[in-house]
Amino acid sequence: MISLRDLAPAIEKLYDAAMLGEGWAGALDSIARAGGASGVVLMHNRNRKLVAAVANNEIKEAVGQYLVGDAPKNSRQLRVSHDIGSGFRIDQDDYRPEEIARDPYYQEFLRPIGFGWHANARISMEDSDEIAIGFKRDLKRGPYEDSDKQTLNLILPHIRSAARVTQYVFEAETRGLVRGLLGRGNPVLEFDSWGRVRREHGKFEKSSGPLQIALGRARTADPSEQRKFDEVVLRAANDRQMPGGILIHDRIGNRFIFQVLPVCGRARDVFHATTAVGLLIHQPRRHAISFNRDLAIQLFGLSAREAEVVGLICQGRSLREISSTLSVVPDTVRYHLKSVFEKTGTNRQIDLVALFAGLVG
Repeated sequence: MISLRDLAPAIEKLYDAAMLGEGWAGALDSIARAGGASGVVLMHNRNRKLVAAVANNEIKEAVGQYLVGDAPKNSRQLRVSHDIGSGFRIDQDDYRPEEIARDPYYQEFLRPIGFGWHANARISMEDSDEIAIGFKRDLKRGPYEDSDKQTLNLILPHIRSAARVTQYVFEAETRGLVRGLLGRGNPVLEFDSWGRVRREHGKFEKSSGPLQIALGRARTADPSEQRKFDEVVLRAANDRQMPGGILIHDRIGNRFIFQVLPVCGRARDVFHATTAVGLLIHQPRRHAISFNRDLAIQLFGLSAREAEVVGLICQGRSLREISSTLSVVPDTVRYHLKSVFEKTGTNRQIDLVALFAGLVG
């Protein structure tokens, strides 16, 4: 039988993860043990299909296999229909023993890796997007009972509250990043982990600009640039979290840089959150621009010396002039510049200048 007293410290760890945006695996490990389970998973389902998940260490590998399609379909996704008010559901609520005995998801996937009994609850529902939590119990412990379900229902409000805190923290961080990037009026897009546009900020020219936004997708004016554009967005928005940039054109040939930056944080994609932001910058001519050193360090994680190098590049200085100003050899400047390129997702000085021209001066 599950002890409510054991669950209290686990809930505290869950709130810590929600506030900090990290430490989810450890928090879920604690809540799994306290909840009488081996595995626990936070699931993001869209149209009853699992699209993202965060799991504790015990079951993380199995969840990864399921996400990439190396497992039979989860019959629970289609069979179990619970609303926000119904609380936790256990296997006996939705299956007869003979149904579990012939279900491929249970018998071919869960049972061979030692799992077999569930307690699931919905945390939130937004259109076709569902956030749910699932406890998976070791076969040896036997199925969850009604008494276990009642105890888990006592902590469900805390789990839902932690989810709301998570969403608020993520949204607040994203708003701060967007405010910094909006700078001098360059439009900004927010993307989810699937590369879909969550929100637009600023003015996008709907007919003549380099990007058109329709049905949650950003489309390049030049179709030949679309594949590379999508690759750059997805590299930043999914779990690789790699910044990137691409040169795109409008219908009359004007050049723009689209810079994409990851919004880091474990479980960010699970909670319907922005996972990357993109900044559209009209490519400037070669001239000195104002440079906000502190903002550059905050947004891109530059070191103080790297920020000095960027500031001098934005003044139009050559590498030789920069090495003389900083009293270092040119190879040291190149070393810092290479690191700056990696952190900002650029690969040329003109792209670097274009990026910082779009930030608050």
